[in-house]
Amino acid sequence: MKTIVEPKKYIVNLWGKQRIKETDVYRLMRYVLRVDHEGKVLLHNAVTGQLAELSREEAAMLEKLPAVYDPVMEQLAAGHFLVREGFDEYKSVHQLRRIYKSRFTGKAITHYVILPTTFCNAHCFYCYESDHPRVQMTEETAGKLIDYIDEHRQGKRISINWFGGEPLVGLRRIDQISQGLMDREIPFASAMISNGYLFDEEIVERSRELWKLQRVQITLDGTEDTYNRVKAYADVQDNPYQRVLRNIDLLSGKGIHVKIRLNADVYNQDEIRKLIEELGERYSGQSHVTVYLNTLFDGQGYQPVHHSYDDILALMDFNADCTERLKEMKLHFDDIKYPYLSFSQCMADNPHAVMIQPDGSFCRCEHESIHDRYGSLEEGVTDPGKLDRWNETMEPSDICPECPIYPACYHLRHCMNNGLPCIERFRVSALEKQKEQILSMYGNGMEADVE
Repeated sequence: MKTIVEPKKYIVNLWGKQRIKETDVYRLMRYVLRVDHEGKVLLHNAVTGQLAELSREEAAMLEKLPAVYDPVMEQLAAGHFLVREGFDEYKSVHQLRRIYKSRFTGKAITHYVILPTTFCNAHCFYCYESDHPRVQMTEETAGKLIDYIDEHRQGKRISINWFGGEPLVGLRRIDQISQGLMDREIPFASAMISNGYLFDEEIVERSRELWKLQRVQITLDGTEDTYNRVKAYADVQDNPYQRVLRNIDLLSGKGIHVKIRLNADVYNQDEIRKLIEELGERYSGQSHVTVYLNTLFDGQGYQPVHHSYDDILALMDFNADCTERLKEMKLHFDDIKYPYLSFSQCMADNPHAVMIQPDGSFCRCEHESIHDRYGSLEEGVTDPGKLDRWNETMEPSDICPECPIYPACYHLRHCMNNGLPCIERFRVSALEKQKEQILSMYGNGMEADVE
């Protein structure tokens, strides 16, 4: 057996090697995906992440399973590709998650989502923050945040995601926090979610040098007229759509990756198709610009969009079609998220992450920021119950225990997106994507003989 992708060491250390009994009958673990490619048999373990190429003897043995232990099974059994009859891998996945979170996560906080402001220069009708109070972070609060980061990083590198409101409305606090981290020689990098309007040449240069900005996500809602109408910017001095495109050029020209998010919904599908073609003419093949589609959140904003079940299915098909077009134009690149056991769904249940609001309070999810406060920079954690509830997961469906990608797929009970349907064609699509990822990793020649 050859290992193409090494298993995650912390999962292997947690799970250990399987104890082999020569009298036991073994079968393929449910969370192992087989891919046959050019005469080779590849197995991917969705718990450990290990990808292996089998020898002829091992491949032949697979056709005889379940079977009593044979020495040819040794490496596959030790790596949990094969398990004993009666083994409950579904239960084992839950045990691994629980043990990891309770014993092995450590105390360092290394990822921060920081809101320097909740003010915004745009007025999008679908914005879930449309009824949130408008608050600016003070110089004093930013100073306390710098102290907090320094005290809780435990010598580790920090990542920051600037959020808002529109974070550039809080430009002074971004400068202050970034400079404070540099003065203390705290290594960090940052990303930002922005509408892109307030950038200019000087800010772009500062963002690269002072903020250590690596990525910016900017949303477009359609072609020029639609975009300008939906954003409804305050104090407009020029054409917002053209200005944002120029700022995308400025950012990408400085090596900052711009991820353009297209908010596609039932109201603007024709516009999105036109916009994709326009973006293709402007950015096709540029390494620092990528594009992806997103569906508006249901029931959010002062003119909320509401989706029926049929709407959701139609939008899934629309997004898939547009994504294929983006790939043809070399504007969309799938991130290689190689499947393995996931210990956190997002920052909400990530013990190493925290969101800091402009008043210095803590929360776990931007969509629940008003009601989700569980502490502050001054007081620390004051409501551990609110913190703990983000570790509660959805009750699994009857499909989950048998689904090959289950270890990398679970949903938080309190997440606003937990109502999306898990339909068969989505699972088939996810499996096809997993196979593409396996072949991509295999094609990279990342081989290392198993000791």
